[in-house]
Amino acid sequence: MNHSLQWSSDIARMKAELSWLDAVFVAEPEAQLLSSKAYRVVATIDSGRVFSRRFYEAIRCWGRQGAVGPAFLVVRSPDPIAYYWGDFGVVPLVEISMSTSGDLFLETLHFEPSGGADSISTLAEEFVFFDDSRDWIFLVERNGELARLFVKVNADGDQYKNCLPQEWCFDARDVEEHLQRFALSPSEIGEIAKTVIGLSAK
Repeated sequence: MNHSLQWSSDIARMKAELSWLDAVFVAEPEAQLLSSKAYRVVATIDSGRVFSRRFYEAIRCWGRQGAVGPAFLVVRSPDPIAYYWGDFGVVPLVEISMSTSGDLFLETLHFEPSGGADSISTLAEEFVFFDDSRDWIFLVERNGELARLFVKVNADGDQYKNCLPQEWCFDARDVEEHLQRFALSPSEIGEIAKTVIGLSAK
């Protein structure tokens, strides 16, 4: 595998990235909610879309919106240090060069450090993509089957949203229909939909 897409042995860097993400998001039973006022959500899609070459093209497109630099992938759940570090001596912190091929990107998502079922595509419940300058964050929550794009509050949200295929992006009704598959009351569905969809994103 290309060196730029190897899992990391830099445990200090992993802890620092997790600490930063913990400051941006706060855990709730239904979804990760923003605790930082520096970001806003501009798009919501089905989390299964992430495992495609077309999604990687969106990452490259986001990279062209701000400062030129790599993107990063960090797994937040299962606990990357408690689960991966002790057994494998590496953690799922991956640097993604903007020149990386789509095939190599997918290989990284399916890479198994143990040779077993420990890949991001198989095991990760929550993981995050972000750029080197922290201009955008893409949060993937597999349990809720939703993934959301966050950008800085002063950024042009449409420029980032337009990197995704239009047919992938949920509107409020799509999110509510999606959430009806879970054991939630109508009021809970309404509140969560407001939180995850980014209705005010322009």
